[in-house]
Amino acid sequence: MAPRHDRRGPHRVKGQPIRVLFVCTANICRSPAAEYIARQAFKGQPFQFRSAGFLYDAKPIEPKMFETLQAHGVDAGRHRSRIMDDDTLAAADVIFTMESRHLRDIVVRDQSLMAKTIPLTEAVERLRTPVTVAEFRELIADRDPSRYLDTRWDVEDPYKRSARKYRSAAEIISEYVRTTVGKLVWTGDDTPDTTVEHVSNALVGGRIPNPENRKLQLPSR
Repeated sequence: MAPRHDRRGPHRVKGQPIRVLFVCTANICRSPAAEYIARQAFKGQPFQFRSAGFLYDAKPIEPKMFETLQAHGVDAGRHRSRIMDDDTLAAADVIFTMESRHLRDIVVRDQSLMAKTIPLTEAVERLRTPVTVAEFRELIADRDPSRYLDTRWDVEDPYKRSARKYRSAAEIISEYVRTTVGKLVWTGDDTPDTTVEHVSNALVGGRIPNPENRKLQLPSR
């Protein structure tokens, strides 16, 4: 029998980039926006970004979100949705969800995933100073699961709503991604486990070109 994956991870090769996974419901709106904003904002830095959801495989990003991002120099045209699986969860060092219920659905798979999964909105509140991945795990270790039974940490879903809602969601996600990812410090060897068992293809993907080499900052509403 094949050994059971330890999904808490990270199973990292020394010097490997920090692997960040963004999760939303369908992986066609909020989480791909976070992924491609992060790819542009942190281009050339030691991060690897991916997104996933619970519903669809191979769907493009929602047209209104694509247009919103494109208007501000972020090209998500290559995006195709992915259904989250065990390998994707195991490969991530940090998992940011768009809603509390996404965290709950992930933890149902394996309670140990709680150790590296947090709503993006809550991460903004908790990450006050730069931390390594290991320090980040310690920072979020004291959470009570009952705090995720409501919607206080949710990024509002703009799906099938007005262009203004898409713009608002993109602005919030842009701010939160830059705030949270910008606090994660790469040391080259954040954890003692340096095996390659689960490194694989789970978080591969190209980066979006950014000829101006600038961070995305959507204009204020």
